[in-house]
Order: sequence, then C-alpha cells, then structure tokens
Amino acid sequence: MDGNSFGTLEDYLLNMEITILSIIISVLILFIPVFCVYRPSKEINGLYGYRTPRSMENKKNWDAAQRYWPKVLLKYSIFTVISQWTLYFFIGLIPALLAMGIWLIVLFITILLTEIHLKNQN
Repeated sequence: MDGNSFGTLEDYLLNMEITILSIIISVLILFIPVFCVYRPSKEINGLYGYRTPRSMENKKNWDAAQRYWPKVLLKYSIFTVISQWTLYFFIGLIPALLAMGIWLIVLFITILLTEIHLKNQN
C-alpha cells in the first residue's frame, strides 16, 4: 500500500464529482418545497404549484393543495437530506446516492398524502 488513502487521482476526482452532485441535489430537494411554502401558486395553472386533476377541480382544492403539499414535502425532504448525508459520512457514496433515489419515492408519498387530504376535505 502506498499510504494514499484516496487511491488514484481519477478515484478522487470521481468522488468529488459525486459529492458536488450530492450537494446540488440536496439543495434542490430542499429548495422546491421551501419555495412552494413561501411562494404558493395563487391561481389554478398548468405550470407551477401542486397540479393534479383533483387539485385543479376548483379553487378550494387548489388553495388547500398549495398550503398542504409543500409543508408535507418539506418535512420528508429534510428527513431525506439528513439521511443522505448521514449515510454519506458514515458509510460512503453508494448509500447516499440511494437516499437521493428514495426522495423520488418520498415525492410519490407526499402526492398520495395530499390527494387523501383533498379527498377528505370534500
């Protein structure tokens, strides 16, 4: 062993690229719900906000979805980012990358929870 804990320069650069990508994704994972909490879409539209057929049925559903979904997504996103970085620091890159994939599942769960919330409101 040569005493170099990083391995080759290529390995080090690959790890740095993945680390930078992880930071960018973490910022995006947190930015989306924070932005939607503080700048909810006021009018029903097809471009911005929580948009599903149920949320776009009427203004009452739209407003409820714009208030509920970002808060739920933010809670789950914070948990995902904390998990991602905990795994990264204690286990390594691959589990941290898996945690980013888990966020996609979390996104689906928040949509499901929001749809249940909207259904129960009606």
